[in-house]
Amino acid sequence: MRKILYTGFLVLLLGSITPIVNAAAYYTNYNNIEMTEQEYSNLVELGFTESEIYQMSNQEFLDNKDLNATLVSEKEEYYKVTTITKNGVSTSTSEVITENQYQQEKNSSNLQTRSGYDGIVTTDYKRMRTSITQVNSNEYRYKVTLTWLNIPSTRSHDIIAIGFEPSLVQLNSSVYFQQNYTNSSGSHSPVTCIPIAGSNGGSAVFKLPTGTLSALSSYLYYDVIKADEDFTVTEMLASGDYAHATSSISETNAQKHSVNHADGIVLNSSIASYYDGINIAQASWYGTW
Repeated sequence: MRKILYTGFLVLLLGSITPIVNAAAYYTNYNNIEMTEQEYSNLVELGFTESEIYQMSNQEFLDNKDLNATLVSEKEEYYKVTTITKNGVSTSTSEVITENQYQQEKNSSNLQTRSGYDGIVTTDYKRMRTSITQVNSNEYRYKVTLTWLNIPSTRSHDIIAIGFEPSLVQLNSSVYFQQNYTNSSGSHSPVTCIPIAGSNGGSAVFKLPTGTLSALSSYLYYDVIKADEDFTVTEMLASGDYAHATSSISETNAQKHSVNHADGIVLNSSIASYYDGINIAQASWYGTW
């Protein structure tokens, strides 16, 4: 009898101990955040790029890792922007280029700034990606990312935004912004910005970092719901846009803009000359919601 009691107690004790399993993480980012394969996949479906996941903060990871979303649309555009500055006045022209042209410039060592008879000529190359993700049956996420191929020489207060159609959707979250850059000391993710939530979209005003950089990108996102829950939505347009300050401008003045789905960022006439302009990157979705 004593032996039986002892054996039963041992079985009971072992059964009450929860095994501790130290499984290797599928992915560990720059901030030492360990992610499972499912968590990493969830972030990709939400429109996060590999670089954004690599520099993601712990709070943003916790906010998004368990969202079982589905990426339903994305649009990527490539741009070449030429700015001529003479006597302190800058004039910019932009053109949409192909991915192949962008990659050729990426592999080139050509100088991006030169002096000409008409002033200082600066050529910038950018990539912008806009995505629409279904977060759940009642909510979608709009996201835009702007990545610089070459680091801009003028660094003041830039604007990034996404416009939507207010007759179809409305904001259902705060406007989230993040800026990532890499310098000689490593990767950084400052979040100082002025988020602006409007009836036709959301934007953020932020200052570009100073110093020598080897990488620079920014992204913004927010969630939307139907403007009328009884209405069937069959189309959605998310219009990503970015305005780069080619001249120094204050944070207060940079806020003098609006956003819509047709034009992206619309600058007040008093600040229009301070910025370059690029075509919107518009992601479109068609279905039944």
